[in-house]
Amino acid sequence: MFFSNISAMTIHYFAYGSNMSMDKLRGHAPSSIHLATGYLSRWQLGLNKKGHDGLGRATIHPEAGGKVWGVVYQMSHSDKEALDKVEGLGKGYREQEVEVVSVSGLVYHALTYVGIRLADNLHVADWYMKHIIDGAEENNLPAEYISKIKSYVTKT
Repeated sequence: MFFSNISAMTIHYFAYGSNMSMDKLRGHAPSSIHLATGYLSRWQLGLNKKGHDGLGRATIHPEAGGKVWGVVYQMSHSDKEALDKVEGLGKGYREQEVEVVSVSGLVYHALTYVGIRLADNLHVADWYMKHIIDGAEENNLPAEYISKIKSYVTKT
């Protein structure tokens, strides 16, 4: 079964990085409602999107056999526009339509961000990794996936 936008007044957004943390996301998109935890098939998480401060940020890139876990949120269009500004849509990220398979097997059509300013060997700030790890834990992502995220800390 597929789920699209519940109404024309809201959109579905897939968060896989620091925006998985409800506290962080609600700071920019207060209308956000958690719909599901799920994953993207054939995508891989990376921390090689170059932020405006020169530090690494999360992004995803296509990869056969890859899987990126995250959270589907519903939010208002005005909150999505505000989030676009904060995330640097068109400057650091582009928008991507994705199909998210929830842990219950439902499929959600959602929008997410994909990095366009990429670089190798970027340092990732501890505060940023904390948001990602906190979001992964609060949304009960699989333990092995959380361990994989935590392993990025020692690589940067």
